Amino acid sequence: PIAWLTLNPSIGAFRERKFRVVEEGTKTVVRIQKALRNPFLDKYFAAFSFCAEEEFYLLVLPFLIWNVDRVLGVRLTYVVCVGLIVGNIMKDVFALPRPLSPPAWRPKDLYDTTNLCDFGFPSTHAMNAVSNSLFAFLYVVGASPTGPINLVELLGPVENRLLLGACLFYIFSLCFSRLYLGAHTPTDLRGGMTLGVVWVAIYFAVSESVDAYILSTNLLSLKLVGAATVLLLLNPQPRP
Repeated sequence: PIAWLTLNPSIGAFRERKFRVVEEGTKTVVRIQKALRNPFLDKYFAAFSFCAEEEFYLLVLPFLIWNVDRVLGVRLTYVVCVGLIVGNIMKDVFALPRPLSPPAWRPKDLYDTTNLCDFGFPSTHAMNAVSNSLFAFLYVVGASPTGPINLVELLGPVENRLLLGACLFYIFSLCFSRLYLGAHTPTDLRGGMTLGVVWVAIYFAVSESVDAYILSTNLLSLKLVGAATVLLLLNPQPRP
């Protein structure tokens, strides 16, 4: 379906077209690095890049559940986990490489769960940056999952506008870090951000129904383990 939506008859045709885009994207990454690289930004963007690693979520999500807001923490856990599963499955389906290095620069000490050895499209960092931020924003400002969202009303209070500004700053810093660090091309980011918007729109609308199912279903742990096992068997992690 993704290939069809981009007016390509098949995944193969999509990949052939996007391989050319990866080459152009690598040139864009190199231009950005030549124009902006300095020691402060190296550390700044490496720190923001870590904010979408699994280890970051293992630290933040339990803290959020135990000390801030249990419902928000649990729902964000679903957002993160499903986003990572869907994004990584799509990476393995499209099998598009990351920016070529060299000529693109990558820091040798950059922390990345896969060591940048997996595929590039779509960027799960960008996907989670968008989905996590937008979901948290909608939850905190009290948007209704079951009704239409009135942006004018939601953005009326000053604190809501400041919160949205903080979310957009986080999204920009995290997504741009992936270009700056040579981890993704602009195409990877566009794909990830688009998936992030789609995923948060779907999940926010059904989040209360999902909660009700989780709380009422029997043998939930066995069902989750079974589903995870099937996903692992069907989707082993290939390498480019």
